[in-house]
Amino acid sequence: DEQLAEIGKKMDAIVCCVGGGGLLAGVLRGVGTRDDCAIVAAETHGADSFAQSFKAGTPATIPITSIAKSLGAGTPSPIVLRDALSSK
Repeated sequence: DEQLAEIGKKMDAIVCCVGGGGLLAGVLRGVGTRDDCAIVAAETHGADSFAQSFKAGTPATIPITSIAKSLGAGTPSPIVLRDALSSK
């Protein structure tokens, strides 16, 4: 925010990759309570346990069917899911 303010800009959105949810947890804790900055969680197709859990409102366990098996988690962190649901 400080660097953006120096050039007269503000942060409108953050796009965050999601595997198990650790990086997203930090982003949510840092800016999740702000109304002026959207947080977009991006996952690999076939490894979208966070998106499915967010939609259901509860942790979902899915099989990882993506060719990029190391990019996802079968179940997202319940703490990250709780934080994401409370910030929407």
